[in-house]
Amino acid sequence: MKLLTTAAIAALCTPLVAGTASAQDWTWSYGADMTSNYIWAGQTQSDGGFAFQPWVTLENNGFYVTFWGSTVDYGAGDPDNWELDLYAGYYGDINENLSYDVGLARYAYDSSYYANSEVYGSLTYAFDNSIALTGYVAYDWENENTQYYVKAAYDINDKISVSARYGEAESADTDYFWDIGGSYAFNDTISMDLRYHGTDGMVGGSVIEDEGLVAMISVAF
Repeated sequence: MKLLTTAAIAALCTPLVAGTASAQDWTWSYGADMTSNYIWAGQTQSDGGFAFQPWVTLENNGFYVTFWGSTVDYGAGDPDNWELDLYAGYYGDINENLSYDVGLARYAYDSSYYANSEVYGSLTYAFDNSIALTGYVAYDWENENTQYYVKAAYDINDKISVSARYGEAESADTDYFWDIGGSYAFNDTISMDLRYHGTDGMVGGSVIEDEGLVAMISVAF
């Protein structure tokens, strides 16, 4: 799994702001992210370069279906140009401070036709209107891999927020990964995120050298 970042449906699609349009009881939102480097679990999925990530979500009273895609580049010898993900889940509140998000995800690639699935879940505790702590876990039963992380977020005001995350992803040959950064919402449609990623993982006996700063622009409607 390559994207889950917060504890609700909007986080499945990465944008910091989201718009919706309604059709009867369903709402839908859509947009795209443009990132200087597609990072998952501290490891680049775009050969250290730009990635384009469109998404669309349908939601009804906590139930949601999300499609998310990203350009990918795994280097010479790998034919894939796109990662295509599909999520179906449910989110809600346990009480005024505690919320949850559970679901099923399917990840596929356009040329190799490789695909795998995960079940995932998260709990978020909001200490007040500006501070939240999230715990997330996902399990890929086909490959018997687990990913988990904890994330702390603080909204400085209605435009600026900061967050940090620390976790582990077995399927990425990554022992531990982390990121820290901040986001700025220009308006209800456009936002920007600047984040430093790192990992202590290894692939084939070599240290993953994908640590660095990543900039992302998100457009949502």
